[in-house]
Amino acid sequence: MNRRHAPPVVSETLARSRFLLLLLSLVLMYAIQPMLRLQDREILGRDAVLGVVLLAGVWSLSHSRRLFLIGLGLVAATLGAARAGVALVGLAFGLAFLVFMIATLLSGVLRSKAITTDTILGGICVYMLLALAWTVIFSALEIVAPQSFATSSGSLTRQEHGLMVPELLHYSVFVITSMGPGYVQPMTQVARAWTGLAAITGQLYLAVFIARLVGMHASQLRRDG
Repeated sequence: MNRRHAPPVVSETLARSRFLLLLLSLVLMYAIQPMLRLQDREILGRDAVLGVVLLAGVWSLSHSRRLFLIGLGLVAATLGAARAGVALVGLAFGLAFLVFMIATLLSGVLRSKAITTDTILGGICVYMLLALAWTVIFSALEIVAPQSFATSSGSLTRQEHGLMVPELLHYSVFVITSMGPGYVQPMTQVARAWTGLAAITGQLYLAVFIARLVGMHASQLRRDG
């Protein structure tokens, strides 16, 4: 066997799964977010990390030129608005891209006929993107109606620039996983209502995704049998 022509393990893995890079970028974002504080360069760094996630999402759509161009346009609008300091517009475009990504990935997962690496990683990415989408919604609400959320030590950290309100990223994770609101609490009726919707969304997705995996596994067993 000529080993010189064997592709590296990393390249081979990336070639087999379109969603691995997106999953790694999402995990990275959730992991390092608490380490970023509200200084100008760190706000820029936080948006840069979000930009990496969005670009990884665009890369996962590279199998379709039409989907790729739509995703690239939405991401360019999101990052352009963030750079211009128009947070609410950036959040609107960011939410549009996330909904587009979730719909595209979920469609692929539900239409899949067999359990593959892409099916599993795509399903996990959808769940993590749901948390990110709700972060964007909660952040927009906090901008439109300040003090919709608060921490045990007072109001949320406000920032003049930057897209997402930092504390709301992990708030949305706690909510959609039904772990409870954690150290952030919804303070208005709208915030409480949207928190409830986020929790319902997370549980419904898990039920549908797991049921789909079980159904595909049963179909594979019948074919193999």
